[in-house]
Amino acid sequence: MTEADVLRYNAIPSELLTGAILEIGARYGEAQLASRHRDRFLQAVQEDRYVGIDVLRSECTELPITDIDFFELSAGTQSYDHVLMLEVAEHICLRDWPRLFTKIRGCLRPGGSAFVTVPFKEQAKRLAEYLPVFRLEPMGGHVVYGITPGMIRLFLPGAKCHVIRKHYPFKTVDESWFRALARFGKRVMLHEPLAWNWLRLELNALVVVWSKPKTKVTEK
Repeated sequence: MTEADVLRYNAIPSELLTGAILEIGARYGEAQLASRHRDRFLQAVQEDRYVGIDVLRSECTELPITDIDFFELSAGTQSYDHVLMLEVAEHICLRDWPRLFTKIRGCLRPGGSAFVTVPFKEQAKRLAEYLPVFRLEPMGGHVVYGITPGMIRLFLPGAKCHVIRKHYPFKTVDESWFRALARFGKRVMLHEPLAWNWLRLELNALVVVWSKPKTKVTEK
């Protein structure tokens, strides 16, 4: 977990943490509980309103995370008031985006909202094509780059988008030097412009909020 992870959760509007919540790619639950919304997440768990899923296995007891692929989730249609998906779409092949966002829309009740964050216009050189290690944690795992609001609105029409740019420490207290250096190395080698800033890194995230129409709309 890094300061950037927490900053993304801090960006969630408080009203999107009411009602039934599905979080896709919840990871280990650490950033949620370190964010300003800690009490809201815990309350949602206590009231059995929160479902967090991830392909990674989590040992967090305060915020239970189920290790399951979202595509394999057999949740009923229109089951949730809000869907959260932070820093997930860039890890999923672009050809699977139609299926991903169609399922997200199908999970939401009419009037429900989706909160999505992705790296904003992240660029990658061809180096990533030849060094598979750069697609593995802790260096990344991204397979889609250069994401823009227009790309997201193809699947979430009318979505409201804004960009957050904030600086955060190069290394957090609970982070190993190996992970911090690997993350910095990836940024320098794969991103343009080069980020020669040894003391801090910049969060450059696209934040998307989409509301499902209250009137019935036929999904394609």
